[in-house]
Amino acid sequence: MATFKIGARAHDYGKGTVDELFGRISADGFSCVQLAYKKCVSGVKFYADVTPDLVRETREAGARHSISVAVLGTYVELAIDDGAQRSANTADFISQLSVCKALGAGCIGTETTSMAKQPAGTSRERAQYLLCKSLERILPEAEQLGVMVAVEPVTYHSMNSVQATRRILDTMQSPALGVILDMSNLICADNVNCQEPVWQAAGELLGDRILAVHFKGQAFREDGSLYSTSLEESRTDYAGAFRMLRTLPQELPVLREEAVPARAASDIAFMQRFIFPKRRNPLMSSRHVVTVSLSGPADFRSLQAAADAQDPSVPVTFRLGPGIYHERPVLELDDYCIVGAGQGKTVISAGVGALDPWPGEAKTGTFRSQTLFLGGRCARLEHLTVENTAGDGAKAGQALAVYADAARVCMVDVELCGNQDTLFTAPLPLKVREPNGFRGPRENAPRLDTRQYYRDCVIRGNIDFIFGGANAVFDHCTLVPLAHASGVSYITAASTPEGKPGYLFADCTVEGNCPAGSVYLGRPWRDQAKVFWLDCHLSAEISPAGWDPWSVPADHFTPVFGESGSQGPGVPHSGALRAFGTVNDPALTDEMRAMLAAFRADFAVC
Repeated sequence: MATFKIGARAHDYGKGTVDELFGRISADGFSCVQLAYKKCVSGVKFYADVTPDLVRETREAGARHSISVAVLGTYVELAIDDGAQRSANTADFISQLSVCKALGAGCIGTETTSMAKQPAGTSRERAQYLLCKSLERILPEAEQLGVMVAVEPVTYHSMNSVQATRRILDTMQSPALGVILDMSNLICADNVNCQEPVWQAAGELLGDRILAVHFKGQAFREDGSLYSTSLEESRTDYAGAFRMLRTLPQELPVLREEAVPARAASDIAFMQRFIFPKRRNPLMSSRHVVTVSLSGPADFRSLQAAADAQDPSVPVTFRLGPGIYHERPVLELDDYCIVGAGQGKTVISAGVGALDPWPGEAKTGTFRSQTLFLGGRCARLEHLTVENTAGDGAKAGQALAVYADAARVCMVDVELCGNQDTLFTAPLPLKVREPNGFRGPRENAPRLDTRQYYRDCVIRGNIDFIFGGANAVFDHCTLVPLAHASGVSYITAASTPEGKPGYLFADCTVEGNCPAGSVYLGRPWRDQAKVFWLDCHLSAEISPAGWDPWSVPADHFTPVFGESGSQGPGVPHSGALRAFGTVNDPALTDEMRAMLAAFRADFAVC
């Protein structure tokens, strides 16, 4: 039975000294690294810069921070069809064998060369032959030093499959040659829907030759091209891969590729679900309970005071008694729940609008107007109301009830009340359209994916009252559009990043106080907006057009808006919908049903 340790690539943490990098990686909860000196250590530009002193510093930093080097990365092209370049690359690789030995690294790894980098006319068979010729020079010296060399199969590289990798192993017949298994790199558009044979073959043909595992997110566009994504949105069948990996006899480092340090805790928790399926997530093993009440026995009188007193790394539940909490809490804890006494009974309330003055500036702006800010890794709200009472947007401007920017957000039986821009589901778009338009807590932060689930919630507003770039499901929610002086209202304004699933409203009800035909299901805040309504009840308030194109020209309409299976007098006309997106498209409907099932399963024990 395999044992595992979880690590990260050092160069995903930027550049610095080895001690700085190992310190940050260890603090985030990883125990090993893939170390590519040229990519991450300041001052290292050539392999000759990896001196004995630097190796000694690396060993000392590893001992100090409890970090081991699982893979020494070289990233040289050993299969390139250019004799001089390949010879130089091979020499560079050989120069690092002694470094690998001195570090006590688990293996030294290399690329097997993308076919896109090969000269025109180079076949995959020739590229594999050239890889073997390079290994002929490397492996005798590796065997003499007792160093393991690892090659990595990638679907678009010279060594493109499990079977091709097995042929390389059989050809070389060296005990010093092993494999780095990047799960996502074995998946392509052709096999993404049938991955079990891949994992079965990997176990049978590579098995105990696997020296390390790479863990990253990857999905595919409609044209079959791949793109990087969060682990949660990846199309890789991690569960299937780890069913195979757990049967192996060796210890395996599992290395998070393309890590975003701000999401380390979330990524580790996600990885542990597959690596240790019977082991409870240590972040969830205990949960501290803190009581908050406006009067009577309680630990604190305000949610902000209670949050400020917590260890950010310890899971906590805040139990709020009845009453109106006039405050604007900001939570940046790792894992927290806020539980009230019921909608309308426990209310977190503030009244700040974007047009209000801000110290030293003319106005507050949209993204500093929120009543409640949810940051951190995992945020859950239950049985309460959050409101922004700033009033109509014509006078107050945008006024957020909630700014939801935790990596995972779950709300159950929560009421969100406002007018313009009630709920912001982060991330922000990549580019601002007006100077200082994103002024606020995440203005200069990386645009990180969030995964959000709303169940049995009530959300009230009039203009773009659910907006942002999250991957979000609204399940059995009630959307209450409020009449606006302009005569029209808009439920959503999505800014979905390219390739992401966007918003899904499933089994929801739209029922407000607006005139018939005056409410749009949505309009695109950015050109890749994606919003889908599935099996909802739509009141007569919904415009026959369904959607508003906003500033996107009709002859170049890239957002995807759709509706399927809905009932009620507000179900949009097919013709109008088709002008702006998709109507009853079976493939898209199946995709949305799969998304709904995945979110329901993922957040079942949120």
